[in-house]
Amino acid sequence: MDELQTEDMVRIIKIIKPGLAEKQLVPGMSRFIFTGDDIVTFNGGVCVHHPLQISFKCSVNAEEFIKIINKLKTKTMNLEEKEGHLHLTSGKVRARFSTKAETEKVTEMVGSVFAEIAAENAEWQEIDAEFKKGVSMVTPSASKNRQKGTQCCLHVHENCLMCSDGKRLAIYELEKPPSPFLVEASEISSIVQADVVVNYYMVTESWIHLQDENQVVFSVRKRTGEFPYDHIFKIITEFPTDAIIKLPAEFAKAIDTASIFTEEEGKIDITVNNTEMTCQGKSITGEVSYLLDDFSYDGEEFTFPVNQSWIVEVLKGRSEMMVDRENHRVMFSDLPFTYVVSMKRR
Repeated sequence: MDELQTEDMVRIIKIIKPGLAEKQLVPGMSRFIFTGDDIVTFNGGVCVHHPLQISFKCSVNAEEFIKIINKLKTKTMNLEEKEGHLHLTSGKVRARFSTKAETEKVTEMVGSVFAEIAAENAEWQEIDAEFKKGVSMVTPSASKNRQKGTQCCLHVHENCLMCSDGKRLAIYELEKPPSPFLVEASEISSIVQADVVVNYYMVTESWIHLQDENQVVFSVRKRTGEFPYDHIFKIITEFPTDAIIKLPAEFAKAIDTASIFTEEEGKIDITVNNTEMTCQGKSITGEVSYLLDDFSYDGEEFTFPVNQSWIVEVLKGRSEMMVDRENHRVMFSDLPFTYVVSMKRR
């Protein structure tokens, strides 16, 4: 029987959840796998393993296990595997989880991930301290449609992290760039949201691995495909500025107000004309607009969308936006972050 701190298990579960599959396409992808040395999750695109020394090997249904763990009120819990079940005792709680499942295929896949990490030529390297922040800033600009190929991806190219769905382009420059790689944005963004500090990375044949100081390893499957890097950099370096608009003093407040009525992705429309700037949030339940007039602009009216969940962070240290009327684009640029968004066509 193994005794564990309840708060430790709650913390571990939060960290490894990105590796769980929402839909179980392969048996085992929605289970916690106890290897004896680690507790592991694997969904085909993401594999997370957290060190956990324990005296048994088995797997349990993750959803059921999480619900029970979250109900515990005592400081410790005991786990014991016997007769095809994992037994949990904690205070007045007695739970039994079936360990019978066809997990051979997933276990084999997890083993292949471990094998790449343990290969003789594999080597951990320090990663830029701003990596997690950069990923969180650029990934909202990736496409959610997997049929869009590399537009769904986070690109690590030269010294930049970048994402673009064809309408939005986000670039974050790093002082210490990692080796080039390509991963699905949704997969790596789920990892950077975990409450860990990523210190190291490793690029192997099929995976990108990120590790924290406690040897928790997040592995994300590498993707392949073409992307117009030269064209992307040209957009940034040769951006034709027809107008520079100094942002109103209450711009961030307007965004915050507009976010009260937003759809799931938090899209806010910003409309600019000669007399006012309007930040509008809209959903099926209602809408709200915030009008701003302390700015100067002389040109045709235009509208562009922003994501309220991160636009306030984008605006830190930025007091202006550049307008390219001919190509219907707006750019916010202040290193290390640059954001370009297409105007809405009328």
